[in-house]
Amino acid sequence: MWKQVRREEVPKDATIITSTWAMKKKSNGAYRARLNGRGYEQIDGEHYDGMSIASPVTTDATIRITVVLMLLATWSAQIVDVKRAFLHGNLDDDEKIYMEIPEGFQDKYCVNCVLLLLRTLYGLKQAAMAFWKQLLTAMRRMGFERSKANPCLCYCWTGLGLVLWLLWIDDCLCMGPAEIVEEKKKELMKQFDCSDEGGLDEYVGCKIVMNSKENWLKFIQPVLLQSFDDEYETNDFMKFKTPMETGKVLVKAEPEERLGKSSAGVIKTNDRFCWKSCEGHAQSDETLLGLSRTWMDVETIWCTER
Repeated sequence: MWKQVRREEVPKDATIITSTWAMKKKSNGAYRARLNGRGYEQIDGEHYDGMSIASPVTTDATIRITVVLMLLATWSAQIVDVKRAFLHGNLDDDEKIYMEIPEGFQDKYCVNCVLLLLRTLYGLKQAAMAFWKQLLTAMRRMGFERSKANPCLCYCWTGLGLVLWLLWIDDCLCMGPAEIVEEKKKELMKQFDCSDEGGLDEYVGCKIVMNSKENWLKFIQPVLLQSFDDEYETNDFMKFKTPMETGKVLVKAEPEERLGKSSAGVIKTNDRFCWKSCEGHAQSDETLLGLSRTWMDVETIWCTER
């Protein structure tokens, strides 16, 4: 991941970034600590190329088309999650990134030393793009070609038929004849440390219910809406069909009308005037929460005929 170098060996004009630890409690009760580089300290032209840091992901339209194609062809579908995805990316030769020793590890390294990164870290601006390039390289090794219509759709013709890979950052969906899908999934798991997520029950935040015998599948609105509902308890709010009442305009409240920082609407981060909120802002927040309850009931259903 890195090598230590003495501070005097670092070029005088080089910017040394720092890092932070991100702590999280996982759904299984385990705790995770992840080292993140402070990407906002990076400098365009020195640490990265500002024109090539955004990583593409497959589009919603591509997901819908390929899933319907899977239903029509009675394909198998398997999801593979690449673990520690952003640690797999390589840095370009001209991208010299020096980082201070992470908190808690100063006694593990020499005094007056810094770290020269050899691979990407979470938090770096080029981490997503670097991993995507590594993933595409792995796909080419497996005999797949990238689609000209979508950079995150890879395909390969085999003796048993067509096999597709959909790439959404570290969530990789493989579709095709069952035997080949299992084979290609194992090939990818040899190149990266992956977890086998099984069949197509959930993908990119959507629950998917499928009935191959009756030729229908159902996309249920994003699972993230459920976590939003759990956090803000939207069951207490009425359902709305629009995010705001027609013709309503939010304005800054006068001092005597302000609700205060603690009692401002629940969606404080989305409100430009959160610390100058009045009763109208709180009502708008309730409307938006009610709209999320309406979205919970929205389902997209496809029925096909062979």
